[in-house]
Amino acid sequence: MDADLRFTFISERVEDVTGVPASFHLGKTREELFGEDTHSKKWAALNDLIARRLQFKNFQYDRRGPDGKTQFINISGVPVLDDAGNFASYRGVGNDISAFKHALDRASKAERNLITAIESLKDGFVLYDANDRLVLCNSNYKELYRLSAEIMQPGVSFEEIIRYGVERGQYADAIGQEESWIAQRLVDHAKAEREVEQQLDDGRWVKISEQKTPDHGTVGIRVDITQLKHAQRVAENANKSKSEFLASMSHEIRTPMTGIIGMADLLLMSKCSDDVRSKVEKIKGAAIALLSIINDILDFSKIEAGKLELETIVFHLDDVVNDAISLVEERIRACGLKLSVDIYSDVPRAFSGDPTRLRQIFLNLLGNAAKFTHQGGITLSAVPSRNFDGTPSVEFRVSDTGIGIAADKIDTLFQEFTQADASITRRYEGTGLGLAITKRLIGMMGGTLSVDSIEGEGTTFTFVIPLQKAGSAHEAMSTTRHIVDYVSITQLNILVAEDNRLNQMIISSLLEKYDHNVTIVDDGSKAVEAATVGAFDVILMDIRMPEVSGIDATRMIRSGGGVSSRTPIIALTADVMTDHVTNYFNAGMEGFVEKPIDKLKLLSEINKVLGAEVHRPIYEDDREAAPAEEGAANDDEQNFEDVNSFLRTLGLDENSTPSGRS
Repeated sequence: MDADLRFTFISERVEDVTGVPASFHLGKTREELFGEDTHSKKWAALNDLIARRLQFKNFQYDRRGPDGKTQFINISGVPVLDDAGNFASYRGVGNDISAFKHALDRASKAERNLITAIESLKDGFVLYDANDRLVLCNSNYKELYRLSAEIMQPGVSFEEIIRYGVERGQYADAIGQEESWIAQRLVDHAKAEREVEQQLDDGRWVKISEQKTPDHGTVGIRVDITQLKHAQRVAENANKSKSEFLASMSHEIRTPMTGIIGMADLLLMSKCSDDVRSKVEKIKGAAIALLSIINDILDFSKIEAGKLELETIVFHLDDVVNDAISLVEERIRACGLKLSVDIYSDVPRAFSGDPTRLRQIFLNLLGNAAKFTHQGGITLSAVPSRNFDGTPSVEFRVSDTGIGIAADKIDTLFQEFTQADASITRRYEGTGLGLAITKRLIGMMGGTLSVDSIEGEGTTFTFVIPLQKAGSAHEAMSTTRHIVDYVSITQLNILVAEDNRLNQMIISSLLEKYDHNVTIVDDGSKAVEAATVGAFDVILMDIRMPEVSGIDATRMIRSGGGVSSRTPIIALTADVMTDHVTNYFNAGMEGFVEKPIDKLKLLSEINKVLGAEVHRPIYEDDREAAPAEEGAANDDEQNFEDVNSFLRTLGLDENSTPSGRS
């Protein structure tokens, strides 16, 4: 431009950019080329610089391009002076920056959209760069960490932010262990591999999820899980209440059943006629059936709560099968059914696993078969098998010739508290839990259960479970000889803490029949006092007693010092919930026997805690038939008095009314 700011030269490139030939510009001022545009407010700063004949840089303006679209031009210019130092002209350059401006606009729009999206998140969002300095975070992130929000500015390091929060009590879990908490938080943040739950000062809970970005930054999400934690606590409390209720119900039902079964056992051990013995056995059988229902409910509840655990011990398969058979054989044969067992010779016998639960599976399936079979027979068979991944397993089948199951009812078999239909429930009774528990136990063992049935012809239940072979067959040598009783070798002094008078009589009568000296107390505090002043070989401790519980009494005895603090203590209780049993051992007890009392288990447990064969086992195949005492079997008058005594104890004889239980 000359001194009058008229174009004296412009490159041919201007036509490519603007669509106007270079020659058109020559001799014209910018105002003449652009008209009123150059007098707008936007141009005022440039016009001022030019009026003062000063340099200008990167002035940007837009115009309509040759294609009708907006075009962006960037211009710069410097004044040219003559030899006398007077202004002579301007020279400068111009660039078409449309592509750059469009890209910048798109980037700005994308950034605005991203920020809008991040701000719209209900959760807290944060981004740290490779140097662990804050890049950006949304308002919800700052709202969660209100005490730290002030310092949350781009460029501030993650450590600075959490230290700022710790100093102001932002994190409830950090109080009292600030430095160790910060160190662990920095480790978790650096790894960004696991979710972390964090409690804040106002009681809210936040779940932290972090992930590394390709450029080694860290992106994080903070989710407010306060409501979820509250719901979790409610569920845990409800589950705890359910467990406590079940424990209470178990205790309240097992306690009177201990009296019924215990008195029945004492009567069976006395001199009674065949007729009386038969009636007492029916009483005991009914009580055991009720106990079976209670055990089903407790087992199912423990499975539901995830508190039933499988043990892993070495066992012999023949023992487990024979034990299960011995418990159902009489019932099956009494129904006129044939019972067959067919275990293939190539099925290993020594395994490592949970024999108690495997026995329970056999019992449930055999008992179910017996319930629905009226003629023919039941077969238990086992063949070697392999899982889909090639690992060895055993396939068991329980087949019957019973009533079968309609095809449309099979899907309901394994549902809780359900039998095939209402008529089945009415006719055959039961909780409907046996098969549901069986399926879950098999699942816990890593196996599968299936059923095939033809209505009117029979049913076959098939389950396949992986069984780990034992290292040595000798470890699981078959011990199929069944213990039917014990004979006392050593006379013991036994302290029994039991608040129920009927149970006191049953336990003392049972132990005295094995020549032991028994001292009875009815409260935990009295048990502590008796243990301190007396010399006892073993203590049988009830758990739920007035004033001082069995657990507290055990702790007192263990902490008292002296000889009594080392006396073996066995929990003798109707409270059999797994968590509670663990508490018994944690309190210092060495053994556990559940009520109703199985005398064989009790005597065996005494042997175990004393580490000696105080009671020598009598096996079924060794016991010689003892001659009946003269006149004992037919002494009906004495039999009648024994039964009446039993009924009077329960408050149920013809001259009394049922007594309430306090």
